[in-house]
Amino acid sequence: MDKLVGQVIDNYKILEIIGRGGMGVVFKAIDMSLEKVVALKMIDPLLAKDDNFLNRFKTEAKALARLENSNIVGVYALRDTEYGLFMVMEYVQAKTISEWIREKGRFSSAETKEIARHFLKAIGHAHKVGVIHRDIKPNNILLCDDGTVKVMDFGLAKVVQDHGAQSTVTQIAAGTLYYMSPEQIKGLKNVDKRSDIYAIGMTIYEMLAGRTPFERSESEFSIQKQIVEGKIPPPSKYNPLIPKAFVKMIMKAIEKDADKRYQTVTDMLAELENIQVDEQPVDDKTRVVLDPKTQMKTEPKKKSFKPVYIYSAVGFIIIAALIAYLSIGLGDKKDSETDKDEQKTDTLLTTNNILASLSISSEPSGATVFINDKNIGSTPLIIDSLKTDSYNIKVRLSGYNQWTANDYRLFEGMNNLQVPLKPVTSQAPVSTSTLVLKAEPEGTIFIGNRQVGSGKDAIRSEVTAGNHTVKFVNTQFGEKLLNVDLSPNQTKNITCYFQQKVTIQSLNKSGDSFWGNIFINGENTNRTTPADMMLGPGTYRITVRKTGFKTVESDVVLNIQPAFELKNHPLVFHFE
Repeated sequence: MDKLVGQVIDNYKILEIIGRGGMGVVFKAIDMSLEKVVALKMIDPLLAKDDNFLNRFKTEAKALARLENSNIVGVYALRDTEYGLFMVMEYVQAKTISEWIREKGRFSSAETKEIARHFLKAIGHAHKVGVIHRDIKPNNILLCDDGTVKVMDFGLAKVVQDHGAQSTVTQIAAGTLYYMSPEQIKGLKNVDKRSDIYAIGMTIYEMLAGRTPFERSESEFSIQKQIVEGKIPPPSKYNPLIPKAFVKMIMKAIEKDADKRYQTVTDMLAELENIQVDEQPVDDKTRVVLDPKTQMKTEPKKKSFKPVYIYSAVGFIIIAALIAYLSIGLGDKKDSETDKDEQKTDTLLTTNNILASLSISSEPSGATVFINDKNIGSTPLIIDSLKTDSYNIKVRLSGYNQWTANDYRLFEGMNNLQVPLKPVTSQAPVSTSTLVLKAEPEGTIFIGNRQVGSGKDAIRSEVTAGNHTVKFVNTQFGEKLLNVDLSPNQTKNITCYFQQKVTIQSLNKSGDSFWGNIFINGENTNRTTPADMMLGPGTYRITVRKTGFKTVESDVVLNIQPAFELKNHPLVFHFE
């Protein structure tokens, strides 16, 4: 698929790959006639060989083309070319709800109501024309810079045709586990629009709580069992400021028995419209903007019913700069005469355009937060305009042990920190140890359920001595878990390598180096021997070919998996 970048197919010039999935690849392209940017979704070549799948794909594409709705990513055309079948779709430059939660934290009640109103209308429209999405989740809902909401990826949709027959891209349970209804997990054939309502409920749950009700360390089996047989805690467990009416609506939407849920999206939308988002404060955190002259000032955010996500990154930087400027201009004269040495030590505010924010919450709340030994305020709070740097963070609350994180790395955008405080006991002090963690290539790192950092730099985290589960996550290569036993005061360095090195050589009959073309899984890599290659998780069939020569060895099959040491797999092929 990568080789198509730069080519013109059926009057569409392929610009780049913007997504990969189980069905195939999505390209960013430009319509040469209209000079309009579009998205091209192309079927995986293996699936394209299945006539039944092709027929279902065509039927689905035609049905999805009927979904002309401003809140659904549009389908313009279905093309059959020499490179295979693809759909021409609306190109939308936006972030998903998942990305916004990851960067900014949970949404306010007002923001959630406004966003949910739009995607409920979109799904309601799809249901009216006979299309059931079956994979609604935060990662499939886009938030554009202008505030537009777009539902995308109907790749698992079930299309109920006029004569009652159904077309679907798969015959087994499909969807993303956290948002799947009990009947979808059971693989029942008669999954209907009420499964979409369940997924909508779970999506709104995550928007307000900032997380799903499941622990990332849980196995798929245990999560499936909880969905089908167990009890889902209300979102107010993770965010007690959610209006009760919102909690009631969510819990009804995710009832295990489909007959007890809302029976139509219209019913759920009507319930949403009746929710008063001012039952609780819209903004449940104090936002702190650091200023180099006035030290650190704490002020509550102004309430606004305009979703914060509509501002672009540039706009956010300008707003932060204006706040800092006004704070300086309107401050006391004493502030403007701050001792120069004191100004030098106050280095938390960034003076460049790379901004970081830190959202801190604690259980229980009301704890005092210190950053580099400076009192910032009480939890929950948000601290803006920080340098992308490492900080020493302490959280204190009377009657609880102090929580400390040394060299806590902040990255560009919003960084979320949830602190579980432990009550003081008469027991002996808990021994601590240190974990130094790194992902190659860069990724996100968790200790237990707590995210301790992300990026390419090593993360240093103090933990209690004993057993800990460490999880490394890479958006391209998946995740890897490791159980670590730490002795008191022990420091342990762990690097997770998602890719492994493969060294490939080819020799002639005399044993001399003799170049050849490297093929992986039957495709020419356009690399020649000798070569070092970094391969991610997967199974690879590797060989070397050269015109006029025969390779003595058969194809070598390698199974690459993430590991905690960088391994080298040397392969030598002989020509005759």
